[in-house]
Amino acid sequence: MKIRSLWLLAVLCLPVLHAENLIPNGDMKQNSGWKIWGSAPPQKEIRAKILSYPNAGANGERGLQIHDICNDHNPYLINFVRMAPVQKGQKYILKFQALADAGQIFQVALQGEIAKTADRPGKYLGGPAKTFTGSGKWQEYSAVFNNIPAKVDKLGVCFSPFVMTSDTTRTGKLLLANVSLELDTTPPPV
Repeated sequence: MKIRSLWLLAVLCLPVLHAENLIPNGDMKQNSGWKIWGSAPPQKEIRAKILSYPNAGANGERGLQIHDICNDHNPYLINFVRMAPVQKGQKYILKFQALADAGQIFQVALQGEIAKTADRPGKYLGGPAKTFTGSGKWQEYSAVFNNIPAKVDKLGVCFSPFVMTSDTTRTGKLLLANVSLELDTTPPPV
C-alpha cells in the first residue's frame, strides 16, 4: 500500500517538476527576445521609449515595460516561441507578474502560426486573447490557453497595455516581470 501511494504521488508530481519555461528571456535579464509589434511608429527614438528594461521589476529585479505614448498607433510586445507542433487538446499556462494602473484593462494573447520551412509556406492562424485588470500594484496573473489550433509550431506571446481594437487613441503603460509559458502536462482526470 505504501509503495502504491508513493508511486501515485511521484506520478502526480512529475509534470510539476518538469515544467519548462518556453519563453526566451522571460526573466528580462537580456535586452533580447521581446519586440514591439503591431502598428508601432517607425522612428527609432520613439520606439526606444515604448519598449524598455527598467530595474523596476516586481521584487526590484529587472522588468520589461511597454509604454504606449502614441495616440495614433497600437503597439504591443511580442516574444516568439518555437516548439513542437501543438497536439489537439494541449493546454498552455502563461504566468507573469504585472504592474498596471488600478482599473486599467490590459490584454495578453497567444498568436499561433505554422512556421515557414524550406518545403512549406508559413501560415498565420491567430489565437486566443485574455484580458486582465490592473490593481495599481505588482500582482501575479495566470491564464490557461487550451484552444490553440493543432499543428502550430510557433507562438507569439503578446502583451498590450490596453485591449486591442481599431481605436488607436488609447495610451497606456504596463510593466512585466517573470513571464513563463509552460505546457500543461497534468494528466486528464480519470
